[in-house]
Amino acid sequence: MYDRVSNFSGSQPEAVYRCAFFLRRGRTYLPRLCSKEKRTRGFGQLVMPHALSAAQDWKEVTLKRIGLIFLLLTAFSLIACKTTQSVDTSDTGQDGELVPGDATDSSQPADNADARSRADAARQSAIAAGAEGLDAYNTVEALYAAARALDATGADATAAYVDVEARYTALENYAKARALKKRIDDEELASYNMTDYNRGEQELSGLDAAFADPTVSGNALIERTGRAISSYNKVLNAAFNQLAKTARTEAIAAKRRADSVMAGVAEREEYAACVSEMRSGDSSFSLHNSESAYRHYRTAAERFERLYDVVSVRRRQAQEAIDAARRRTEESAQFAAQADTVAPITDENLDGIEAPDAVLLEEETYENPEDAVADIPDTVDAEEAQ
Repeated sequence: MYDRVSNFSGSQPEAVYRCAFFLRRGRTYLPRLCSKEKRTRGFGQLVMPHALSAAQDWKEVTLKRIGLIFLLLTAFSLIACKTTQSVDTSDTGQDGELVPGDATDSSQPADNADARSRADAARQSAIAAGAEGLDAYNTVEALYAAARALDATGADATAAYVDVEARYTALENYAKARALKKRIDDEELASYNMTDYNRGEQELSGLDAAFADPTVSGNALIERTGRAISSYNKVLNAAFNQLAKTARTEAIAAKRRADSVMAGVAEREEYAACVSEMRSGDSSFSLHNSESAYRHYRTAAERFERLYDVVSVRRRQAQEAIDAARRRTEESAQFAAQADTVAPITDENLDGIEAPDAVLLEEETYENPEDAVADIPDTVDAEEAQ
C-alpha cells in the first residue's frame, strides 16, 4: 500500500481523486497492511504528504484557468471594438471600392445651412447698401468663397460663416458711413459739428486695410464702422436742428404775409393744409427728428408763400374791378344830374321805377375774417412742441 501511495502517476485531478478515495478507505486498509507501529505513523507520514501535494497542484491549475479565461475575454473585447471602428471609418471611392476616411464627414456631412443662410442675408444687405463699390468688398468676397468651398466638402464651416457674416455687416456699415459723409460734404453741413465730423473721418481712415488684416475680427470691424455712422449722424442732427429752427422762422413769416391778405378766407382748404404742415413740423421737432421737422417747415413756408401770391393777385384784380365800378358809378351819377336838369322826374309813379322805400336785396351777413387766422406760436421748443 505504501508503494501504491508513493508511486501515484497520471493527471493531477486523478491524483487528487485517488488521494481522497484513499482517505475515505484508510481505516480499512491500514490494519491489514501495517503493524500497530506502522498504523500510527502510516497515516501521518505516508498519506498526508501526497494529499497536500495534490491539493496544491489543484489550486495552481484553477488559478491558471481563471487567468486564461480573463485574457480571452479581454482579447474578444478589443477585437470587437477594432472591428466596429474599421466599419465606421470606411468610405466608397469613385470606382466603388472602400477607401479609409472619416465616417462623420462622409456619411453625415456637417449641417451648415443656418450659418450659410445668415451669411447670405448679410451679404445681400451689404450689396443693397452699396458695398460693391468698396475695395474691402472683394476681400470679404474671397473669405465668403473659402467658406463655401469648405462647406462643399461636408466639413463644419459654421465658424467661417459666422466670421463672414460679421464682416458683411461691417461692410454694410462702411457703405452707409461713406454715404453719410458724402451727403454731409455735398450739402456743406460739416461746419455745424466739426468735432464729430473729424471723429467720423478718423474711423474711416485706413478701414480698407483693416478689412484685409486677418487679425482684425469681424466684430471689431462692426464696432469701428458703427462709431463712424454715429459720428456722422451727430453732424446731421446738429445741422438739421439749426436748419429746422431757421426754416420755422421763415414759415411763420410766410404765414403772416398770407394772413395779411386774408388767405384763410379766400383759400380755406389750402390755408388749412399749410397750417397742417407747420404743426407736423412741430410734432417732428418734439420727437427730436430735426430733419423731418426741417422738411415740414420748408414745405409750409413755400406753400404759404404761394398762397400769399395767389390771393394777392386775386385781391389786386378784385380791387381793380371795384375801382372800375366806382368810376362807372361816379360817371352815372354825373349823367343823372345832367338829366335831372334837362328832364326832371316828377313824384308821380312811373312804370319800372320802384318806390323809394322798396327793399331790392336781402341783407347779407359776413364772417369775421380774423376768425379764419390759425393761431401758431412764433417759436417752439422740442419739449413743448405738440
